[in-house]
Amino acid sequence: MKKILFILLFISINYSLIGQGVQEGLKRQALIHMNNKKYGEAIDLLNKYISKNAQVAEGYNLRALCFQKRAVYENAHFDFRRARRLEPSNPEFIKNEQKLREEWNPILYDKIEGNKRNIAVEPDNAFYYLEIGKAYRWLEEWSTAEYWYDEYLARDDNASPDEVIRYTLILQETGNLTKGERILKKYVERYPEDWRLWSRYGYFTLWLGKYKISEKAFSQALFFKPFFKEASDGLDQARKQGYIIVQHEGDYNYSQNEPREYPIDRYFRKINRNPSDSETRFLLIGELIPAERYEEAYQQLKYLKKDFEGTEKFDAYYSQVTQIREETYGKKIEENLLLLKNDPTNKDALIKIAGNYVGLEKYDEADELLSEYLELVPNDTQVMLLRAKYLSWIKEFTKASEILANLVEIEPENREAVDMLADFYAADYDFDASLEVLKKYLANFDESKELDVRFKLARYLAWNYDWDDARDEIEILLKYEPDNLDYQLLFAQVTVWTVDDTEFPRAEEYLNNVLASDEKNIFALLGMSTIRSWQRNLEDSKKYIDLAKKYHPGNPDIETTENFYNAQIMVAEDIKNLKLREEAAELAQNDDCAGALNKLHEYFAQVENPDYYAYMEYANTYMCAGDYNSAIAIYDTLLSKSQNFDVAMQRAKAYLYVQDTLKARQAFKNLVEEQPDNYYARMFLGDTYLMTQDYGRAESIYEDLLSEAIDTEEKEYLNQRLISIPPYGFNKVFSGVVTAVIPYAVSIIPTGAYYNDNQNLQYYNYGGRFEMGFARYFRAGISYLTTRLQSSDNLVFLKSQYFTSLMGNLYVSLSEKIVFGGGLGRMNIEYEKNKNVGMLMARYEDKDHLGVTLMYEDDDVRRSLPSPRMLGVSLDSYSYLINAYYIYNNNVKFEYFYRYIGLSDNNEGNDFRIRLGKLFKYNVMVGYEYSFSDYKYNLTSYYSPNKFDTHSIWADWKFNYNLKWDVSIGGKIGYAPTVDYVLSELYSEAKYEIIENLFANGRIGVGNSFRFDSSYRFISAFLSVYWSFF
Repeated sequence: MKKILFILLFISINYSLIGQGVQEGLKRQALIHMNNKKYGEAIDLLNKYISKNAQVAEGYNLRALCFQKRAVYENAHFDFRRARRLEPSNPEFIKNEQKLREEWNPILYDKIEGNKRNIAVEPDNAFYYLEIGKAYRWLEEWSTAEYWYDEYLARDDNASPDEVIRYTLILQETGNLTKGERILKKYVERYPEDWRLWSRYGYFTLWLGKYKISEKAFSQALFFKPFFKEASDGLDQARKQGYIIVQHEGDYNYSQNEPREYPIDRYFRKINRNPSDSETRFLLIGELIPAERYEEAYQQLKYLKKDFEGTEKFDAYYSQVTQIREETYGKKIEENLLLLKNDPTNKDALIKIAGNYVGLEKYDEADELLSEYLELVPNDTQVMLLRAKYLSWIKEFTKASEILANLVEIEPENREAVDMLADFYAADYDFDASLEVLKKYLANFDESKELDVRFKLARYLAWNYDWDDARDEIEILLKYEPDNLDYQLLFAQVTVWTVDDTEFPRAEEYLNNVLASDEKNIFALLGMSTIRSWQRNLEDSKKYIDLAKKYHPGNPDIETTENFYNAQIMVAEDIKNLKLREEAAELAQNDDCAGALNKLHEYFAQVENPDYYAYMEYANTYMCAGDYNSAIAIYDTLLSKSQNFDVAMQRAKAYLYVQDTLKARQAFKNLVEEQPDNYYARMFLGDTYLMTQDYGRAESIYEDLLSEAIDTEEKEYLNQRLISIPPYGFNKVFSGVVTAVIPYAVSIIPTGAYYNDNQNLQYYNYGGRFEMGFARYFRAGISYLTTRLQSSDNLVFLKSQYFTSLMGNLYVSLSEKIVFGGGLGRMNIEYEKNKNVGMLMARYEDKDHLGVTLMYEDDDVRRSLPSPRMLGVSLDSYSYLINAYYIYNNNVKFEYFYRYIGLSDNNEGNDFRIRLGKLFKYNVMVGYEYSFSDYKYNLTSYYSPNKFDTHSIWADWKFNYNLKWDVSIGGKIGYAPTVDYVLSELYSEAKYEIIENLFANGRIGVGNSFRFDSSYRFISAFLSVYWSFF
């Protein structure tokens, strides 16, 4: 047994020794790689070494040196801190970390300065603020880092969980636990499955003594990530309700009491809140110099130089710091120059030398070194980018752009180079080149990637006035990040710049989102003001301008927006006054001339210098109101300033209307001399002769105009004028005879009609009229009409029958509006005796206003009430009809129809219909119809209902297809309550001018109703041609 134990002990000791030998071998091999500058391979070996020797500080120290050589300064920083935590007093580790700081801090400050320059160009790009905040975090200037992170979050409300966690680490250092809790609460709600955020939230609430909330947060973290040690430890502590004392690497220690704030951080916090506090800035410099933080002190001195150079205090500090900097940088330059001489391609030495030269503001020396290196290694993109960056700092943008353009050709996906190159082109207003760079870069990625670059593309497109392309890019951005306030703001700005009022509601929504997040946002305030100005909501517009002035006094964009606002005030006044003229015109169009005059009186009382057209409207409205003398006075004033044919024409008409025929005649003579072919001047001149009973000259003018007239209405009007001239002189008797004998108009009107229903009826009408006018007031004619009725009713023996009538007609026109007429004739009926037919009529019609027709007809019932069961049954019908319409205000129409019919079988009936309609847009009239039919006897041989009424909604759409076509489409749908039936009808009408004086009219319709206790369907068609010879 003892032998066995001895063997086991021997084996374990050997394994331990072998393990230690292996670990030491890893370290030795890593050192060999480091000596050969193979830092990547060394890091891989040291990773394995550290995993086995986590409490050995040397491993961290060596890995930190490797990271430093590879310029991965963040990792080097963490490893040096780990080494020092294990061996706090090790002088080698302290020295190594100090060297890291000497090398890294100038780079961080360069990065800060570069991003500040970028902010000057793009003040709303959140990325630059984030980069500055991260740089100050690595400089461990916690208060300053907090300030820049605040600025970042103010511009980007969609920070990632990683950035929020980094921010809360900074808040730990500054002691702003309440602020950290508030931010973490917001982001755990936004990213509810991120266990890291829940864990951080747990610790912040734990430190604030909110144990229940803390416990819940840690539990939530462990729900998403079981065995997450950080959260597990926090949960144990929360349940014990013990307050945690956290040791930090920064300047703060936390205890149960309030955290202590060191002077450097206190002064940084104060100047961040008040950059003009120079006294505090001097105090900060006084603290930074003893702490050997010379670069930070130098940055503060640069800020003070403008105002304090030459003062004893500033010069003493400046001399001390610049001397130390020059000595430090000079020493480093000498050390690295030796390395570079031995190896001209030693990039690490080159970058350090160039950085030190730049730190001393010796940009030419830095550029010379970098350009010499690039001659040896022309495609080193890291050095190319560095050289371009340094050149940009001394305003050598052209050279920098050339270098970056070459770099992008070599590395098309180099984001930093693309950003810089696009910005340089844009700063030089070469947006086309900038846009090309950005588009080429984005072509390498899916549209959901690189949204920051796409955002820049959208902005530059907008600044280049490529509005449509800018909108397209913004829509892509909002597709993937709809809540991004930067994207929303740019959309709103483009909408405002392009005055796209259709998108104003969406733009307002986005601007309100921005203002909800940042009430001081100058672009959102001015955007809202501009939208309100366009919307004529000037009170709101001024409110936003006042807010902009309050938060951003002196901003030049405010003046531009306020100028636009002031212009809109003037425009609003003009619009208000113009509205009076529009209202006056509308009133005049509706024949309310007195109301129109009142509006224009108000307009002229408010406007200092009315224009020519306003005076013309004023005078014309006086004419409309019948105050011709006031109109003449305005026309006189206008003509005294300049002669105008139209004004002179209006004044001549006014003379005519006040019966001042001498002035009117002379005025129209002058107008005819000026424009001998003017139709209206000649016609009105003829009217003046007619009014003074100079009939010969009046007739001569009217006949000349008639011989030249082409328009049908003009011919009608002139004929009426000629009719109104009484016989005169020697020709009085002769002209009376000629007028009585020779017709003044001849027309032929052929017609045809067709009707078919589902109750065995079909009939055709065809025929025509021949008419001629004579003796000025009379029109005589002959009408011929054949009707063929067909029946498919099995109960009827006779299946078809013809009805042919020939009638003579005579009409008397007492005026253009009043006509009386009558006709008498015979009807030939197939298989039956002939019978007499006739009619009497009277009509009054004022076109487009009022029309009334009264008529009596003596006819056969088979033409008055067609029926399939009446073939061979002779009955007479006597009808009395009233047909009327009235049009109000050109857009409301009332129609009335009534017929009383008496039949020779002692039956009688009434048919009644009214319609009321309103004209809407696009020539569409919609209205209500009521109809009622009631007969003494309800017979099955022909349609004669008892108390049958319907209620319908109807619509007509009239449109002019072209100059030759007039087309209308209409229909109705209704309800018959007595039979509980829905009825409908659809029709179309058309008028076509074939040639001059030859017109065709047609109508076709289909519908359904209720007859003889069943549904009734029909189709009808009508066609006529009107041909007038002269």
